[in-house]
Parts: sequence; C-alpha cells; structure tokens
Amino acid sequence: MTDTGPGTSEPLRPDQPTPEPPALKVRGLRVTFASHDRKSPDVLAVDGVGLSVRRGEVLALVGESGSGKSTLLLAIAGLLPTNARIEGEVWLHGRSILGLPE
Repeated sequence: MTDTGPGTSEPLRPDQPTPEPPALKVRGLRVTFASHDRKSPDVLAVDGVGLSVRRGEVLALVGESGSGKSTLLLAIAGLLPTNARIEGEVWLHGRSILGLPE
C-alpha cells in the first residue's frame, strides 16, 4: 500500500514531508440513548460519523435542528448523560480519548 498525501489519492513523493497527523480524528462515531422506561426503543442519535481536523483548520457542522450536531460534539467531549452509549473512535493529538475518566 502506498502512502498518500492529505486529502488526495496521489502518492507522496520522497521529497514531500510526511503529513502531520490530524489534531482531531473521529471514526465511526455512533451515539445511542437508552430509553428510561424499557418499553420504548433506544434512540439512535448519531450514526457512523467520521471527520478529521488538522491543526489550523476550521470545521463547520451544518444541519437541521435535531440532526445530531450537538450530540456529536458532546460525545467527542465526553459530556453526554449516563444513558448514552458511545461507539467508535475519537483521537485527540494521537491519543484515544473515548472512555477516559473525567
């Protein structure tokens, strides 16, 4: 497998510097809220989100009300309520941060 440059499928040339890893990387993030009464089904709020943000980049999340923007960011920050189940990967400066203690 050949290394490729950031945001491209073109191979890196030997004279190119190795791209810096992203400051924030999210892969396959999924957030489900368990119902409190056990009669209602669980609610899937975020399904399979992936993103990558390099140092100096700005990312805008745009979507309709209720589309999961805030839930996504709260999941990344580890600030969701206890009935939320988070799956996937979140890396901050190369360190996995999902499930870290507060």
